[in-house]
Amino acid sequence: MDDDTVAVCGEHAEMANLSKDGLAPDPYNKTVPTDVDIAYMSVEIACAVASIFGNLLVIIVFCQYKRLRTITNYYVLSLAVADLFVGLVGIPSAIATSVGLPYNFQGCLFMNSFLMLLCTTSIFSLVAVSVDRFWAIMYPLNYPAIMTRTKAILIITFCWILAAVIGLLPSMGWNKGHPERPRCFFMEVMDLRYLAFINFATIVAPTAFMAVVYTLIYRAVQNQVRRMSSHMLSRKGEPTRRLRAESKAAKSLAVIIIMFVISWLPLYTLNTVKCFSPTANIPETAFKFTIALSHLNSVWNPVLYAWGMSDFKEALRRLYGLKPKAHYRRSDQTSIYCRLECNVVYEACTSAKSLYKMTSGFDELIEK
Repeated sequence: MDDDTVAVCGEHAEMANLSKDGLAPDPYNKTVPTDVDIAYMSVEIACAVASIFGNLLVIIVFCQYKRLRTITNYYVLSLAVADLFVGLVGIPSAIATSVGLPYNFQGCLFMNSFLMLLCTTSIFSLVAVSVDRFWAIMYPLNYPAIMTRTKAILIITFCWILAAVIGLLPSMGWNKGHPERPRCFFMEVMDLRYLAFINFATIVAPTAFMAVVYTLIYRAVQNQVRRMSSHMLSRKGEPTRRLRAESKAAKSLAVIIIMFVISWLPLYTLNTVKCFSPTANIPETAFKFTIALSHLNSVWNPVLYAWGMSDFKEALRRLYGLKPKAHYRRSDQTSIYCRLECNVVYEACTSAKSLYKMTSGFDELIEK
């Protein structure tokens, strides 16, 4: 065999599978469509229904209640749209490719590429949220002038376009080529080098970046909560429950990041292992489990919005025709981030006022 045909990942897999007569055996020697894995399909269908229902609710309440249309929630909406498409298109595509359908090669590539697009869009939306919150917490005085709804929409549009370019690379030519028979198995048509690239470019690197950003945000939150606590304790009738609610809300977006990593990292880890060690015997059950786990992320996100963020939670209660909780007041609707921004601005204004008084005193001394 010509040495030029041997590369780091994809071609190593072919070399490892060569038989004595120089012909590669068919690792997918199955009649298409294959037998349906009832357990796997049941889990996937349950994920699809829950994802469609949960994310559709997030989109509806965002459109219906104006107070939810904050800049940060525009990124949340982008994430919900991506997760909705996972339930509508992504999971049915995964079920189809698990049995070797469709027969058309270009249709097969597009279905698998669209799955990559949705994953990439989700992580880019989370990165945008983390950067938005970092800027709002660290630079609250400049944030309103710099970050507007129009700019947020432009950033979201850029994220979707970039995700489309990365996700559709297999359809543009980065794939293993036509299979020997008309069928569609994910690992048979997707280039393992592309899957390794996706792992590092859209999972590992963004996760490391967001971990640093949220560590800085968490430290800022802790400092501000301590200052807010000292002010609240001096007020009569101010419950300590509010501080607990503030801390819970402050961690909600970080929890979304953690759940994303738990959902997607196992699948891309297996793909990367298969890339650099093509002879590794990874059970098909393990791949199916990690695929279903990755789709569960689209189910967890709306649950985190509903139970981790008070504004979404109360909007859902009103959508169902339920009365808001007695302790839920207008002042409680502001998120921890807005509270912290207001607190920082208040301290900055207080410092400016003190500086003004001090300079005024100097002026009086000079006049005397």
